[in-house]
Amino acid sequence: MIFYEVHFCNHSGDQVEDEVERHLAEGSLNRSSNVVELIGDYLIKMDMIKRGLRLIEDTSKWHGFKGDSSWKLPKLVAASDQANRADQGNTIKANEYLDDPNVLDAKMTIIAEMIKRSENLITYTGAGLSRASGIPDYASKSKDSIIKAPKLKSNLDAEPTYAHHCLTALHKAGYLKHYVQQNHDGLPQKAGFPQENMNEIHGAWFDPSNPVVQFSGSLRGDLFKWMEQVEREADMCLCLGTSLSGMNADRMANTPAKKSLRGEAIGTVIINLQQTPLDDKCVIRVFAELDVAFKILLQKLGLAISDRPYTPNLPDGHIYWIPYNKKGVKDDSVMMKLDMTLESDICIPHPKAMNANSVGKVKGMRDYNYTVCILESQKGFQVGVNRLFGAWWIESAIRGAIPSIPIINVNPEIIPMEQWQEMHPCKEEIKDHEMLDQEEVKTPIESVSIIQSHEIVPSTSSNQHKWGLQVDPRDEENVSLVEYVLHPTFNPPMIQCTQPPFRISRLGWGTFDVGCNVTLKSGRQIQAIHKLTFEVEGDNVRSTTLQID
Repeated sequence: MIFYEVHFCNHSGDQVEDEVERHLAEGSLNRSSNVVELIGDYLIKMDMIKRGLRLIEDTSKWHGFKGDSSWKLPKLVAASDQANRADQGNTIKANEYLDDPNVLDAKMTIIAEMIKRSENLITYTGAGLSRASGIPDYASKSKDSIIKAPKLKSNLDAEPTYAHHCLTALHKAGYLKHYVQQNHDGLPQKAGFPQENMNEIHGAWFDPSNPVVQFSGSLRGDLFKWMEQVEREADMCLCLGTSLSGMNADRMANTPAKKSLRGEAIGTVIINLQQTPLDDKCVIRVFAELDVAFKILLQKLGLAISDRPYTPNLPDGHIYWIPYNKKGVKDDSVMMKLDMTLESDICIPHPKAMNANSVGKVKGMRDYNYTVCILESQKGFQVGVNRLFGAWWIESAIRGAIPSIPIINVNPEIIPMEQWQEMHPCKEEIKDHEMLDQEEVKTPIESVSIIQSHEIVPSTSSNQHKWGLQVDPRDEENVSLVEYVLHPTFNPPMIQCTQPPFRISRLGWGTFDVGCNVTLKSGRQIQAIHKLTFEVEGDNVRSTTLQID
């Protein structure tokens, strides 16, 4: 698209506009080209310049409609003469571009501020996000592509990229609310992203009830309704690694973009090496490798990723009690036994699943994920299909965080919640001291206090607040373990202390809420949130009391 910058030289603005219209009518100027085209001789071009007319390319398709037109245009780094998704009608060439480093930094600064303002930030990701992990995508066609991916024996061996971990950090920090993904690979969950906030609209390798949807197939009804709800509520979308070639789910990027043009949303940010049909409608357009862009973004937001590999928090053994009924639906009135031991009989309970009511057996466990064999109908025959069941599903189900569970046992054991609670009481023991008389029992404790210290220390950076947390000395004898849950920017973000005074000390620049999980010597566990304060200095600037019911 071409637009006009009019300079009032020897002619009025109206006179210059008349000249423009005349050249358009004569065909000497092509309005639709990406660069100025004058069809005619050189004297016509010089005459237009003398008259004060300058034609400038619209930069919104390179920077987004809120980008700075003075920014350098991205550089072509890998050329291709093929369309990135001709099979879906997207004939844009699969060229790869990179932003100038200074422009990239400026764009990520704007994006960071947008994220801070957003109330309903979502992300919509395509195969380009996982390409650096070794899983191939469809749209990359250049033989000189700048993405250098490892070779995998199996796509199931892929590990999350830095960008995957960054999305988890954005969620833990409270910024990213929902994740709609085209991919099937489970890499976000392997990076610790919670299943309850993940919509795998195109199917999933680690969900036996949600097989991969073919291009000509139909999306699962319940997931589609959920996606529509997220679409309506989103005020900003991070669109990552997708060519936006016309999938139904592309609405996740399209709708916030359209709303932003009407001033009703912050808008859509696209980060991708290749061009997309939505580039001139997005609020900021970034041409960069995703891992590089996210390293800058997290610095702008003051966040960090955990370098510890994700492992599911599951009880020992392969039997799990979850608050779901015989239909696999969340139900706080009951507890259901999920038996994942070898050869246990299982079935797919969800009525919207393509393989609903199919039965099968548990066949093993690999890297915390179960292998199940499901008997499915294919072309009139019952065929045993091996599928994976991600352990993160069980972890979310134990918390009761997901609306339904992908698999259950055939004829599962279900008991009322009251009965289950009676079978699994909280242990409250008061141990007699051997030196005391048998009739003399120690008075039960009523609370445990966590106290905070604070000191301002000299520093060349903004990290000048030295703070510490510990158990009140008067309560130490009743405590066996304290777990402190810090802001995700700390590495590691979770600290366990097993010896008095159960103290941690850190250096930082801002306050946040610290989770305090205390295990008593009786086995009882109590929890509370301590709100850090830097208002005064001292050994006990604030205390938080954990009450024992």
